[in-house]
Amino acid sequence: SKTVSPGLRIGYLAAPAWAQNHVNRALRGSCWMTSPLTVEIATRLIVDGGAKRILRARREEAQVRVKLAQEILQGYELRAAPAAIHIWLWLPEPWRATTFADEARHHGVNVTPADTFAIGRQTADHAIRICLGPPQRDGLAEGLRRLRRLLEDGPSGNSFGVV
Repeated sequence: SKTVSPGLRIGYLAAPAWAQNHVNRALRGSCWMTSPLTVEIATRLIVDGGAKRILRARREEAQVRVKLAQEILQGYELRAAPAAIHIWLWLPEPWRATTFADEARHHGVNVTPADTFAIGRQTADHAIRICLGPPQRDGLAEGLRRLRRLLEDGPSGNSFGVV
């Protein structure tokens, strides 16, 4: 549902016959039932092709947004699938991911440092995840330009606790 319509909060699962009893028990343990109206809406979107049309349009928009990020942040190390809804930016020296995220937030842009996704005591790269999904492309472009300026200007003295 997240891809087609996050508000529906429903999913479908095709399980092999041997696993259906296990799946049914697991589902009953987490919820009793899904709203019939939600099931009807989701089913109609699948049956009439609406879900495919929405998915196609979202992929096309995501591709445009990835290309926009690649253009604005050209020269920096980026990683993303062609139709991703986020992009990873590896930070140049002397940036640390948490410091960059704090500075970006100070400049009105929220990004997520890679260590947020680290498991246990695993160390993370000095990278940030940038969401490419703001409602308007011009807002995304402005946020990306702010990040580029921050990269070019470097950390401020206050980022490192210097007064």
